[in-house]
Amino acid sequence: MQARFDASLRAIGGFESPPRIAVAVSGGPDSTALALLAHAWTQERGGHVIALTVDHGLRIESADEARQIHGWMEARGIPHHVLAWQGDKPASNIQEAAREARYRLMEAFCREHNIPHLLTGHQRDDQTESFWLRLARGSGALGLACMPAVHYLKHARVVRPLLGMEKNALQAWLQEQGQGWIEDPSNQSDRYNRSKLRKLQPWLAEQGFTAARLAATIESLGDAREILEQHRAQAAVHSIRYHPGGFATLHMPAWEGLNRSVAVQLLMRLAMVIGGQDTPPRYEDAARLHARMRQQESSTLHGMQATWHESAGTWLFLREASRQQGAVAIGEGVVWDGRVEARPVTPEHRHWQIGPATTEAIKHARESKDWQRHPWRAYGNAVLASLPCVIDLEGRQLLPHISTHGITSEFALLPVLRPYAAQPLCNGPFVSHHTLMESASYEPAGS
Repeated sequence: MQARFDASLRAIGGFESPPRIAVAVSGGPDSTALALLAHAWTQERGGHVIALTVDHGLRIESADEARQIHGWMEARGIPHHVLAWQGDKPASNIQEAAREARYRLMEAFCREHNIPHLLTGHQRDDQTESFWLRLARGSGALGLACMPAVHYLKHARVVRPLLGMEKNALQAWLQEQGQGWIEDPSNQSDRYNRSKLRKLQPWLAEQGFTAARLAATIESLGDAREILEQHRAQAAVHSIRYHPGGFATLHMPAWEGLNRSVAVQLLMRLAMVIGGQDTPPRYEDAARLHARMRQQESSTLHGMQATWHESAGTWLFLREASRQQGAVAIGEGVVWDGRVEARPVTPEHRHWQIGPATTEAIKHARESKDWQRHPWRAYGNAVLASLPCVIDLEGRQLLPHISTHGITSEFALLPVLRPYAAQPLCNGPFVSHHTLMESASYEPAGS
């Protein structure tokens, strides 16, 4: 197993010497095996590994389990930290919220401790479950390629070296090492779709949907995704004009020449950026928008309003005004509406607010000389309602992207506003686990 793991990391590459990595450890067999394998790998290279466990506080047993994991890691000489998910927990979509909290906490730890790599224990069975779940949601080819071997966060890269390995093989290896693990009772709960899928696996295998065949299908889709994402990146450069106010227009000749699948995928990413979302819309919803655009019919997608602008001869993509976040204090710096980062320039700015454009701010902007000669005026007044508004200590409201109308000279210095996106329009290349499957398939005897 160690040889397979080493080959997997060799195929992924990109590790410094000596390597510094963090490992997400839930206590289950996959992540526990990952911690032991990664520890041996880093020790051989003079590196450093830290195990991270997130206590979500959703079950009474979670604190005891975190202590159990700490004991196991300590016994193996692996530094271990428990990160607690604080605050109120949602009443619905608990698993999704817990996942987001988990990655947020671990990424913050990696940033604070200057660790560039975060390893997670997703293995081949997780990949096939993701395939079925995404198929049920109507995902396109990119979604059905499932999890990449490498995924880039803002402050660390997520590495999944076990995608080519089977869960039962990892469990058998742990038993050989004399290492126990924790069985999460939620894995057997019918409240969650993944648990229901696991119970169907024997029947699916009888019908020919074996893990090996599904893995081969996912590999092919991963290869296709690499090509599609290259085309999507090129399409974004040539067809989309993103404006710093947080809206976008199309360069029509380039857009009309796009392959339908590439155009739909690009709309999905554009909706995330314009709509301030950190997850994509469904492929089928984006495809529906694409079809309406061909008929020049305005529509919405994932918090984004798409409108055909006749006079400009282009499509205009704006944030849905009614779905914008309310006003919040700028403080030491804040991301507003998932799409604008505001930072103070003076101490006073910490007490200012940023929020959606108010009626007063829009009126002032429309009456200003700046708007009369502003290049965005060609796209109509609807643009104004999608722009961020800042409010000073006296309650005066301003659209900084348009003018300083209503702000006296003593307040001429404004907070810094920058575009923000939880997921950029184009990521780095998709790293398929195809090479991991190849490297993991040939294991030297006794490894």
